[in-house]
Amino acid sequence: MAGAFRHGPSHRARLLRAARRLCAVLLCAFWAAGASAQHGSPEAARDRAELLEAGVAEARRRVAYATDKLAEAREDVAETKQQLDALARELGEAKRRAKETYDAMKAAEEAAEKARRAYSRAQNFRQQAEHTKHDAEARLRQARHKKDESQRREAEKALKAAKEALDKAKDAEDAAKHAKRDTEKEADRAQRKHRDAKRQVGKLEGKRRHAESDLRRRQKRLADATDGPEKARLLLAVARRAAEPTPDTDVRDWRVQWRRVPLPGDARGVFAHPVNPDVVAVTTAMGLMRSTDGGATWTRLEATHPDTIGAINDVAFVPDDADRFYLASETRGVWATRDGGKTSRRIGSAADGLADDCVKGLMLYPADRSFRTLYAVHGERAGGISRSYDAGAHWHVGDEGYHVRRVLFQLFPEGKLCAMYLLAGTAEAPDVVNLYAQVVERLGGPEWFELGRSDVIRADAQTCPWRDAPLFLATLDKGLLYIQGDWGGASVRTLLEGDVRSWASGGTTWGPGADELLFAYEPRRLGVIVSEDRFETSIDLTGDLYVDAFVRDGASLRASADGGRFYAVVNGRLWIGQARGRRFGLHDVTLRPRVVRLAGRRKEAKPTTVTLTARAGSKCETVFADLRSLGGPSRAPLADDGKHADGEAGDGVYGLRWEIPATLLEHGLPYWAFHRRHELIRSHIGKQGLIGVGVYAADAHGRTEGATGVLLARRPVGDFVADEREKSWRAKPGKPWEEGLGLPSGDIGFDLSGYRAVSFRIRCDRRHTEDLTVELISWNRSGYKGVASVALKAFKLDADYAEVVLPLERFYETDSGFIPISARGLHVKGKTDQTTRYWITDLKVHAAGEDAEASRAASGGPAADD
Repeated sequence: MAGAFRHGPSHRARLLRAARRLCAVLLCAFWAAGASAQHGSPEAARDRAELLEAGVAEARRRVAYATDKLAEAREDVAETKQQLDALARELGEAKRRAKETYDAMKAAEEAAEKARRAYSRAQNFRQQAEHTKHDAEARLRQARHKKDESQRREAEKALKAAKEALDKAKDAEDAAKHAKRDTEKEADRAQRKHRDAKRQVGKLEGKRRHAESDLRRRQKRLADATDGPEKARLLLAVARRAAEPTPDTDVRDWRVQWRRVPLPGDARGVFAHPVNPDVVAVTTAMGLMRSTDGGATWTRLEATHPDTIGAINDVAFVPDDADRFYLASETRGVWATRDGGKTSRRIGSAADGLADDCVKGLMLYPADRSFRTLYAVHGERAGGISRSYDAGAHWHVGDEGYHVRRVLFQLFPEGKLCAMYLLAGTAEAPDVVNLYAQVVERLGGPEWFELGRSDVIRADAQTCPWRDAPLFLATLDKGLLYIQGDWGGASVRTLLEGDVRSWASGGTTWGPGADELLFAYEPRRLGVIVSEDRFETSIDLTGDLYVDAFVRDGASLRASADGGRFYAVVNGRLWIGQARGRRFGLHDVTLRPRVVRLAGRRKEAKPTTVTLTARAGSKCETVFADLRSLGGPSRAPLADDGKHADGEAGDGVYGLRWEIPATLLEHGLPYWAFHRRHELIRSHIGKQGLIGVGVYAADAHGRTEGATGVLLARRPVGDFVADEREKSWRAKPGKPWEEGLGLPSGDIGFDLSGYRAVSFRIRCDRRHTEDLTVELISWNRSGYKGVASVALKAFKLDADYAEVVLPLERFYETDSGFIPISARGLHVKGKTDQTTRYWITDLKVHAAGEDAEASRAASGGPAADD
């Protein structure tokens, strides 16, 4: 595909036409396969075979084409590197000539300056000789007036000597004048030569920069072309698998059975765990109720009673630990628990740095792989977003000009942050809630841009930022709003335009067959609707759920991580809906372990076994799973034999065990699946992300229905050396000095969230104590810069390297504007009392918590001391 960049728009148009022809051939092949399965005629079979053959031939041609373009891209890069080497040699020669002309120019300027000084001295000598001659003439006139013969003779001798001295001084002045003129001309010629040499160096520098830019451009083309053969081979796999029977699931093949759950006190809000579909929490007047079996049983958490922490507005679950979550209180700040709510402790208040003790919403920053970065918002009570980068130990307030109701995150498929969105009002009009966005290039910057004047009364969304999911809002006055974000910005469009605009709640989750499932709740008339095509079509799943015109404001709907259960709060009552297939009752799809740890290093990559179980009714013939997202086959059979963690044989629980290859755990688990439009989607989970595994039940006639299991692929934070260069400098007495080491910042900076400490080594050529200041720097393309500093008083320095280990929490103690998610480097400052030479090297970043232990166990290295 690199040829599309190399040959311009016309070539891209040809590639698009070829891709459309291939898609048309493949779609016809899929259609023919379906028609053959239904009618079974020989003509249909022949047509299907011909279409499949054409699709395979076209896909093979695409493989060969992509391979050729990859070879061309490699040749272009090699040629540009050779040109760059030649330019480097020519530039070195030009710089040498410029140095020679500079030396010659300096010598000529020194000679001209000497000649000017000699000419000035000659002028002085001439002036002195003229004064002497005038004095002698005056004495001669005086002697003649007195008629003193002896005095006259002496005056004549003096006059004669003065005239001879004057003649010599004039001759010396003329010679100095000529020498001055010659040396100045020579200096002018030397300056012209040096200017020409500098101009040549400048031209070569421009050529070199152009060549480097061309090399980067061609290297990007090579990187793009590298994926070309693989993508073409995936298309070939599509064509080859067209004849295979694919799971034919439809959202219309399943339903939701609702039941009302009695709880002590009115239910105020429901919160589903983002990864574990069995964990859900409900806020009531008595505190938090928690279930770990999908709502079958409930436990009241005494440590969350309102007398202790106040009314709970929001719950933020840590994805990889069902017992660890954070609570937002209406009156008492932010609380945390690590034991499932048995105990709780306050980690944030107005006295600790929160903008206000009233916390309306609490979110985890998704790119923090240790889940230590928190965002708290305060609605109309206070302006700004309260941020903590160290699990609540320190809080800082930013964006004070906005009264924020909610912060939403949206990721790219590779796990990189795409954009952040605010539901907020301004300080001038806090009650007028609009939607604001901040793309990744401005991350951490001071500005948000408004996505139109929406004036949303109230909006609700359930999103999972740990996967590439659509982002849309259910509003009470603007309908369903769908947000489309990319690197260049974002836009908003309205779904289901019509007279029904009052949507109380909505969200997104995995659907049947691991496709995305959007759901929305209109509690007064429509009830619950779900869609797999972003509401191009939808189906009603309201069932027995209470829907009436007298539903109070505050009704909400949530879904489990796998889309297998729905939780609704209506008029203070909790309803649970179990999703079951119409034909086979396929449900309770579970993957264990729920969190799979990706490898940080090659030697850490070890095979990991996961267990998949699902429950199905007696009418199904077979149960199978699409394990391509885990490096397995597309139709892996599940057995009801009691040997695969599925209970007893014949109990309707099917299971299998699958060992994920170590290579996938090293490079990142791929997510690829056939979607309803027969597109093969593939991407790689980067730092971390959710993966859906489709499970299907089929009968003897080939009819199928699907459900989904979810796991979190997590790449742990590990210790690493960020900058191992040894930098040296000489500091003069009484003058401040500064030197630094860089972080691998890329376009938006290095993300320090989730790390525990930074360290570096420093030494000097003498033993003394000195006050040092260590600064962490962050900035982005919009020019926003933040500096956090730590003072080291009377730090001891000598000829041996001293390692300085600084916990990142020390940099978070003051509100300095430093943004850990866009860090750029570390600077060290000092001031010496005598001339000293310093050396600095080995900037390291240390992991946090259990990730640090795992990293040290794998590397055998020591821990970073606080």
